[in-house]
Amino acid sequence: MGIQTIYTNNLLNHISSTGYIKYETGVQEIGVTFFQDTNVLNSIIIQPGSTSNFTIKNFTSIQITTGSGLHQGEFCITVSYQL
Repeated sequence: MGIQTIYTNNLLNHISSTGYIKYETGVQEIGVTFFQDTNVLNSIIIQPGSTSNFTIKNFTSIQITTGSGLHQGEFCITVSYQL
């Protein structure tokens, strides 16, 4: 099992974003967790061969938790900063 931070917001907490995570190759589900500092804001589970879209506000990081073995996919994020 592994935990990897795939995005860290190092500017402001007042952001919003949309995006997707495509999980192309693997045999076990993966977990995606959105944090504000150490507090969990939201979590999603993605099955192999699936894609999940997200919209989230005021987060500081995104982590993926995987099982053992090879995992491949794609991560896309569009961030909006409040002026």
